Amino acid sequence: MDEVKDMFKTLMEEIAEMKRHQRAYQTEVTTLREENQRLTERLERVEQHLEKLEKAERRNNIVIKGGKLQGSEITAEVEELLKNKVGIQTKIQDARLVSEKYDIVVAKIENWDTKRAIMKQKNKLKGSKTFIEDDYTKQESEIQKKIRGIAAAEKGKGVEAKVGYKKMIWAGEVWHWDTKLDKLVKAPSHPKKIQKTNRGRNHTPENNDDVCKAHG
Repeated sequence: MDEVKDMFKTLMEEIAEMKRHQRAYQTEVTTLREENQRLTERLERVEQHLEKLEKAERRNNIVIKGGKLQGSEITAEVEELLKNKVGIQTKIQDARLVSEKYDIVVAKIENWDTKRAIMKQKNKLKGSKTFIEDDYTKQESEIQKKIRGIAAAEKGKGVEAKVGYKKMIWAGEVWHWDTKLDKLVKAPSHPKKIQKTNRGRNHTPENNDDVCKAHG
């Protein structure tokens, strides 16, 4: 009988020890998860700061595609193009050919006001094979690519869709890109309207990865 009691006592002690180890393990896992969360948040803040710095560096830049600016004096060629075809006379701080194959030049404009004037008047190039765009960061380029894919899908259904910076004007409504959700969300300042396509179906923009991949 005493032997059975001793065995039972030993078993209970082992169970208690196992429970202590389990609690210690759970505490360690919780600590590691919390540390991982802190590191993730810190990394996100660093990435956001780097993105902000890169955007600031590119703020006054323009990207010229199809301008055939491949001579030895690219800076002067950019100034000439802007003067003669866009109607903006300015000094270019720097210009470089980033892709000879695709005829792409990046130019730094002297100030933000002039850059803005160029972007407003770039429609004068409509009908030509020359295009002027903003110098987006990699993150911005990926977002714009996704939005263009969604817009293309909507246009294929007969719905008017225009692409802006991190937004799309869809059937008269403004949809902004939510970075955290990684998708377009309807601007809260506009009342929700349900539009019909020429097929007669009510719908909202196809806002999913399949559309982005299909049109990316």
